[in-house]
Amino acid sequence: MGNNISRDHMARIVPEYKQEARNRILKAAQEAFSETGYDQTTMEAIAQKLDVSKGALYLYFKSKEELFAQITGARQRALRETLQESLKEGELLECTQKFFDTVMDPHNTYNINLTFEVISEASRNSALRDLLFTDYSRRLQILAEFLDEQKERGLIRDDVDIGALSLGISAMFNGLMIGHILGIEHEDIERAWTGTLGMLHSSPVRATSLER
Repeated sequence: MGNNISRDHMARIVPEYKQEARNRILKAAQEAFSETGYDQTTMEAIAQKLDVSKGALYLYFKSKEELFAQITGARQRALRETLQESLKEGELLECTQKFFDTVMDPHNTYNINLTFEVISEASRNSALRDLLFTDYSRRLQILAEFLDEQKERGLIRDDVDIGALSLGISAMFNGLMIGHILGIEHEDIERAWTGTLGMLHSSPVRATSLER
């Protein structure tokens, strides 16, 4: 523990140590929230994971609520960036498969097991709910822009409501993630994801076909 106290002391002097300490605390807190849930997790339990005093945590975060909000914000940014990166170029099935593979990777920074905790706490916490809503709206916009581009290329029917389709795909993703948490096999989740999107992609009305 002496080594950790020394590092905490250095963190107050050297910015690099401060950021390293914050990252270590956030990692330990995310593990604690995943293992025991938001309500049962305490600052003391997080401190024990790091083998430091509870007071050391308060040098960096004012409360458990602030820690949870920081973790939630990071998760939302990671998911948004993954979506944006996956949809940079290519066709619907290729891009959505890339997104699925990245999110389902157990080493990914987006922790699926925290999903229930975040949603549950957001139902009681208006600030957290606003954060989730804002980021969710951004992700829907990213997806809608991609689908609109696919529509312009003739890969999605002209009569499809892109806003509704974006919301539907997002809802399907969220539902499949819940299924995954509840124990549905990875292969079944992937088959449902690719199969449903495949049906959407396999029956486009291309502009060129109408001109013939």
